[in-house]
Amino acid sequence: YQSAQEQAITDGLTSLKTHRFFMQAVDAEWRRSPRSGKPFSLIIMDLDGFKQLNERQGHLEGDKVLTAVARVLEASSRQSNTVARYGGDQFAVLVTEATAEQAQNLAERLRANLNADSYLSSRAVTASFGIGTFPVHGVTPEEIVRVAESGMYLAKHEKGNRVRVASQSPDTST
Repeated sequence: YQSAQEQAITDGLTSLKTHRFFMQAVDAEWRRSPRSGKPFSLIIMDLDGFKQLNERQGHLEGDKVLTAVARVLEASSRQSNTVARYGGDQFAVLVTEATAEQAQNLAERLRANLNADSYLSSRAVTASFGIGTFPVHGVTPEEIVRVAESGMYLAKHEKGNRVRVASQSPDTST
């Protein structure tokens, strides 16, 4: 039973948590955060140029890239964070008790670690990151996710391989 339960919340390819588990963890943190008085942040990232990599090198190579990205994200995150495959070539990290600035620092470290990975860099794999923080960027899980996704799309629009918070203008964010 325990093995079946673990399989239900674990992505079969990357061994990260599933999107569904991630959203349940966000909801639980959202309920806990007002009581603890601590903020929490979401980091959502999308791989830059992944579709083209899949088309050029095939889906087996794409799967290897996704697995390598998952390995880097897990190794670069605290155990208290929830790292998940958000869908396709998107990943997400729930950073408990973290301000937007702390999440931005983590996202920059994740970005740098992805860039430093020899396997990923040999395939020119980079990522665009967005950040949303409760309660600064919204008061519901949906609002926080929306801000994080908007930041990710802003980073992609700016040619990728960067971290953005959608509520910040490009000249003031790092």
